[in-house]
Amino acid sequence: MSHPLDSGAVAPVDSALFKCLSRRIVDVAYRHAAGEPFFAYFDHNSLRIGIGKREQFEYLPGSKDQVDPFAAASRWCQTQLMAKDISVYGFVSFDVAGYHHSYIGDGKLPLIRLIKPRLELEVTPGQLSFRGETPERQLALDVLACMHQDKGEAPISQLIRQAALLDDPENYRDRVAELVHELRHGRLDKAILSRRVNTPAAVDWLGTFDRGMLHSQFCRSYLFDHGAIKAVGFTPETLLVSHGNTIATNPLAGTRRRGRDAIDEARMIRELRRDPKEIKEHAISVLLAQEELLRVCEPDSVAVREFMALKQYRTVQHLSSRVGGVLRPAANWWDAMRELFPGVTVSGIGKSDAIGAIGRYESESRGLYAGCVGVIDAAGDADFALSIRSLFEVDGRSFWQAGAGIIPESDPNLEFKETCHKLATMLEITSFT
Repeated sequence: MSHPLDSGAVAPVDSALFKCLSRRIVDVAYRHAAGEPFFAYFDHNSLRIGIGKREQFEYLPGSKDQVDPFAAASRWCQTQLMAKDISVYGFVSFDVAGYHHSYIGDGKLPLIRLIKPRLELEVTPGQLSFRGETPERQLALDVLACMHQDKGEAPISQLIRQAALLDDPENYRDRVAELVHELRHGRLDKAILSRRVNTPAAVDWLGTFDRGMLHSQFCRSYLFDHGAIKAVGFTPETLLVSHGNTIATNPLAGTRRRGRDAIDEARMIRELRRDPKEIKEHAISVLLAQEELLRVCEPDSVAVREFMALKQYRTVQHLSSRVGGVLRPAANWWDAMRELFPGVTVSGIGKSDAIGAIGRYESESRGLYAGCVGVIDAAGDADFALSIRSLFEVDGRSFWQAGAGIIPESDPNLEFKETCHKLATMLEITSFT
């Protein structure tokens, strides 16, 4: 089939215009997918979209008698990735932690799902490319047309009251108090305890992604629709980024809300940087990330590249560090993923005991929440972000979820407020049908 565009240059744009352009292209591509598997992943410098399914890898619950899930995914990727070919998109459920730790999921989701789409669209500030199947003529025309249109703010179809955040039917604060008691009398240093809030109406997934791109501040954003499994997120944190044999992870720990005005903002930053509880929480998270990378990286290469920087988002701000290293010759980034997963900032320290505590204190298995979502390009390089600050849907039930890092010094009321501030990030942008 003839088509107007396989690959070509587009006029370079600045970051704000590129973000706007990406919103428009996701809108066109999502509508074009029309029920086929869809995945969009945005990292400020590029937008990658996968449509349809050419090949798929799944590691299903109950497969403990099989090979390690990360090793199985690694082998599949080796057969699918090749130079100048299309990327692979997918997710790793938090529940895969049950393979290596004492944790039982509900069995509703694949532990790992990777999809090689039939068609991939990649956009950078100066380039537009299609890969895989020849793009349908109408899709190519619509993508070109949308580059020359202005897209205003998507309207909010339904307002969500603050009460949705403050409702606590499962007594989160009481569970935090019980966990604090356990922390003060046991070997566990820290555990992340989360709570789930169901949405009050059917979600407009494309509208939510559009509003999030317009209003949110984030490290990575994503939208995927696999029919019974959907998610959209604006996450502040990458779990793993690889380039060749180098690996990096970005633990965020220590949180304060954003200020109401300039004076209040300065006070919040001061509190965050001086609070012994927040500093301890962050420092031990960075220490564990180093220990995990040392298991797969050259010892002299593991280092903290950035320590306790301030990272600010719409409703919250965090302490942020970057830890990286060079893989040993016999290791690949899937081996690093095995060590890092689940992320220390969504599990705890010691990690295995913290995962056990999560299983005891949370009433439902996490599934997509606090796992990771990402893309693996044709060269084999990976970019996976934590699936937090996200909205999820499984079998028709949609929900937000957020957690707080609980240590012996934690105050249950303050930890509850922290989950409120994090939930507000998504509550403000969620659009309903």
